[in-house]
Amino acid sequence: MFEEKTRSKVGIFVFELARTGQLYYLYGRDSDPARKSLTKLFYSLEEVLFSEKVFQLDVSAEEISFEGLPYGDISKEITHFIEVLKGLGVLRMTFFRGVSKNDISGFVNVLFSAPAEGAQGIESRLEKLGIKKIAVGSIGPADQAGRELVDSVKLAKETYHIGREILDDVESAVLGGRKIDAESARDYVDSLMRNLISNKSALLILAAVKCHDEHSHIHNINVAIFSILESEALGLDQDNLREIALAALFHDIGKILVPSGILKKESALSDEEFNIVKKHPVYGARVILANPDLGTLPALVAFEHHLRHDGLGYPGRAFSTDQSLASMIVSIADVYDAMRSRRAYAGEMAPEKIYDEMMKMSGKNFNADLLDNFFRIVGIYPPGTLVETDTGEIGLSVNASIVDKRRPHVELLYGSDKNPIDEPRIVSLFEKDPESGGYKRTILHSLIPTKKIGVPERYRGE
Repeated sequence: MFEEKTRSKVGIFVFELARTGQLYYLYGRDSDPARKSLTKLFYSLEEVLFSEKVFQLDVSAEEISFEGLPYGDISKEITHFIEVLKGLGVLRMTFFRGVSKNDISGFVNVLFSAPAEGAQGIESRLEKLGIKKIAVGSIGPADQAGRELVDSVKLAKETYHIGREILDDVESAVLGGRKIDAESARDYVDSLMRNLISNKSALLILAAVKCHDEHSHIHNINVAIFSILESEALGLDQDNLREIALAALFHDIGKILVPSGILKKESALSDEEFNIVKKHPVYGARVILANPDLGTLPALVAFEHHLRHDGLGYPGRAFSTDQSLASMIVSIADVYDAMRSRRAYAGEMAPEKIYDEMMKMSGKNFNADLLDNFFRIVGIYPPGTLVETDTGEIGLSVNASIVDKRRPHVELLYGSDKNPIDEPRIVSLFEKDPESGGYKRTILHSLIPTKKIGVPERYRGE
């Protein structure tokens, strides 16, 4: 089973990491046993990252866990290593695809030669060494993770605020016939990319909460976030990722030139009105081409993002070439966020329903592989989704699972009696009952927030 294969590979990596540390202590980092162990460690990491774009390990009192499930037997064999990690304040380690042997060597050197300076100090040393594909943090399971997530949401709110200001300035420039400040837009994209490394769950929670914001710029920021995540998961290099993110941020720039009365209309559009809206890809491409500092890819994506994988869509293909990879990525993110933020007259759509509807479009509207990859990253119940489990408890999805898109980490907010829990806690939906062997909790369905049962204020982007 895929889940067990991944878990087994990660377990081997954990054991090899502890073993390498032990050999560093016993013989020194330049010793033959340590060097051989480092090579074995790197190969074990490659085995995991061959199939996984990213994985995360959590350190608790006596165990190391993956996807919320502890490695009991392995943890008993590496108790000293766990104590070392806790002493350093390293309660979470995240590994991204693309880690080089030099990266893992530098990480091990920092980890096993570090004074008790805390995870932040270790992360700073990794940054100085240029190690970007490995991250450590003090985020631990349960209540610790909840506190850290709330702090991250506060930072993520500022990211949205800055993005709105940047796009307000863009709109003003377009309507005023001035040049767009491309440098500020690129700086914002760089900031967004950095934030997604450290605050991914927080940004996705806000993306879910803010998807109903009437401000169109919020949609553009959300599309940029989803496009960055998909591009990163595909292993694209930083330069390409940055250009796709910029293109995603500007994909709907042509709507600035569409009458606001049509865009803000509360009822369904007439055929005539829809034909006007359908001109925005051409408008957008023209605006961007008039601002060459933005580059050509944003113009291409602005023009193509409503084209379909099967050749249909609008405004029609200028040539017989296929839709570009960037446009396919942005198209998926655009439709997903648009379906989440459907206006009241169209009826709000549950995330599991969006998944079903978009999968029906696989191979037609969207490239099938890219669509599968998108939901593997975001999950069916993305962070920020209220869910009810088969125990009757209600919680908020706070972190998607890379193993099973239907089993995110959930912060339990309401008990089976539907009354608020005094001390909310984060649980993994991979936890199993030791007696029955079945999962302790499984999501039944998502819920639309109400006044009585809603998203806690600490997670809202207000």
